[in-house]
Amino acid sequence: MKHFAFIYCLLALLTSCSAKATSEGNQNADSASTALSAFPSEVSISAKAKDFHSLASKDVAIDDYYTLVKHEKDLSEKLTEGKETLAKYEKYFEGLKKQVAEDEKSLEDLKSKKSLSAEDSLQIKKLNKSLKENKGKQEKFLANKEKLAEWEKEIQQTKKEIQEAKPDYVKASKELQSASQDLYGEFTFSYKGLKYMGFVAHLDSHDIRTHLGNPALKGSPNYKNLGNLKTKLEKDSLEVLMLTNAGMYTPSLQPEGLLISEGEEVTPIDLGGPQPLNFYLMPNGVFYLANDSAFVKETHAFNDAYEAKSISPEVATQSGPLLVINGEHHPRFNHGSPNLNLRSGVGIIDGKKLVFIISEGHDTNLFDFATIFKDLFGCQNALFLDGAISRMYLKETNPKEMGGNFGPLLSITKK
Repeated sequence: MKHFAFIYCLLALLTSCSAKATSEGNQNADSASTALSAFPSEVSISAKAKDFHSLASKDVAIDDYYTLVKHEKDLSEKLTEGKETLAKYEKYFEGLKKQVAEDEKSLEDLKSKKSLSAEDSLQIKKLNKSLKENKGKQEKFLANKEKLAEWEKEIQQTKKEIQEAKPDYVKASKELQSASQDLYGEFTFSYKGLKYMGFVAHLDSHDIRTHLGNPALKGSPNYKNLGNLKTKLEKDSLEVLMLTNAGMYTPSLQPEGLLISEGEEVTPIDLGGPQPLNFYLMPNGVFYLANDSAFVKETHAFNDAYEAKSISPEVATQSGPLLVINGEHHPRFNHGSPNLNLRSGVGIIDGKKLVFIISEGHDTNLFDFATIFKDLFGCQNALFLDGAISRMYLKETNPKEMGGNFGPLLSITKK
């Protein structure tokens, strides 16, 4: 009975993924013609940059490609699991096949008797019951083998579809990255029907700083909200272009991990292992500025260079998880994940050019958010800053955002 129950469990396992995976994105992409937020007239924007808005809002090729890749991955994992499970019971089913043959022979011998005793009749009844059960197990085992063969065919077909979809994916990604190169300063766009805003900074034109409390007042309280920091910066005669929270923080509003401000370490790096928090969804990383260049680097790689004093960051904030790692999505992210929330992050476009992005709603998963940095902006490395509580002040697009109750903050001012 133990083996019989196993067959039903295995059949349920194999049939659970027989349908092709679909993503929430395909539904959203159909409605991606939603009007974009009006880009402020005060901001000069080229025709090529306007193309980015149009391309991003209408794109389906990138998401379609990742839908196929995810489907092939899911099928391959289930196929491997199914093959391993069947292999464990191969000997058992070989024995079962032999038992069926023996029972059929015994039944035939009994039925060939001219007269049957009561014991013979009872034995025939037992043999018929055993044969029915064992043949049922055989049929399910063979059906499972056929299902695995169907999956193998579907995987090969999906791989073919991936190769057919790849040119459109590459073309769409290249067009978006080309158009995004002309973005400068603040911007808005839609992707998969969801709205985002952000700021493209260039270190030749913008100063980027991290903040906790007023460095001129020893032991001063945190700025806490964007409005307090804006007031302080404007008192220093600085033109404030963007403000946002600079990563995660503790209940006491202290940075969760490393914070460096004006070249001084405010809080030390956190080298802790995996925990059920986004910060510890490994690998996590550090965003920093050094030698007039911007970087996002994995935490331990950063720490090795930092401890060896081969880098001297003027600005740094630690957070997690990394969104994009050397041009690839974080390995723990899943396309179509139902884990949706508000997202904010930073990505490196090149050594001096970087982009900060925040979603305008609580409807984005980490895979899609990483895709924006990777495929729309061409970032080789990007870092998640924070989630549900994040806010972003933009001088023209979002000038009334002054709130929050934050730990570390980040500012962009005009040089």
